[in-house]
Amino acid sequence: MLLIQPVIPVHLSKDLNLINRIIQPVVWQPYPQQTTGGEFGFGDMNPTFFLVPSKATKVIVVAGPTVVIPTATNDILGQGKLSLGPSFVALTQPHPWTIGVLTNNVWSVAG
Repeated sequence: MLLIQPVIPVHLSKDLNLINRIIQPVVWQPYPQQTTGGEFGFGDMNPTFFLVPSKATKVIVVAGPTVVIPTATNDILGQGKLSLGPSFVALTQPHPWTIGVLTNNVWSVAG
């Protein structure tokens, strides 16, 4: 599996930024009952959004919504369900590193 994970910051105001983190899996799933073959394509997309202060502090702790969108190109490559939930991130940036923890949980709301 390859995870494409761009992080896209959007400047909203002098004091506030919107951070968009999108996960788009590219998946190879072998057929479970066969010795050869499988499916290749995109899995379900998972965007997460955080409102963060424009001026960085020593430690940043924020929360925001996350969504799982059923965009899989084949039924066996994704859940097929729309899911929503919270996401939390805490990070610090001691030069030259970025160190952090991100966690989220989603619940199915449709599908």
